[in-house]
Amino acid sequence: NLSVWQLLPGSQPDACRDMLREKVQREAVRIYVLNFSSHYDSLSLDRLATMFELERKVVHGVVSRMIVAGELQATWDGAGEVVRMHRAEPSPLQRLALQLADKTAGLVDTNEKQLDAKINAPNRDDWQGQQRSNQGQRNRRASGGGSSQGGGQRRW
Repeated sequence: NLSVWQLLPGSQPDACRDMLREKVQREAVRIYVLNFSSHYDSLSLDRLATMFELERKVVHGVVSRMIVAGELQATWDGAGEVVRMHRAEPSPLQRLALQLADKTAGLVDTNEKQLDAKINAPNRDDWQGQQRSNQGQRNRRASGGGSSQGGGQRRW
């Protein structure tokens, strides 16, 4: 229990917690139906009410509002005991929007790969400086100015 709840006067902490619990349960129903409606042909009102520990009339109201708002392509079957899902083919405009989204995602991936390659590639100035440094060491060794492993100078 959080001590914040004790700051509410009288018996309001319990009422507030109950109200929040019901709102969370209602949103859980919405999220579940939105996420999994494509996997079902129908959903039972009793099953949803049991799963989310809500009254049947509350679940019926949540699903009905989703249908009216166009969030869910479904209808109530019979006396409102079962929600029948409708499969709707995307309109030509929706198909074009999906194609555009796929192509845009491909472009984003390509750009990210090119950016990663550019960021992870050695800096050209650093690379040229490294090459000059390596060339200088080879020149010193070739002219006998560098140290060798045997302690003496190498003769070519």
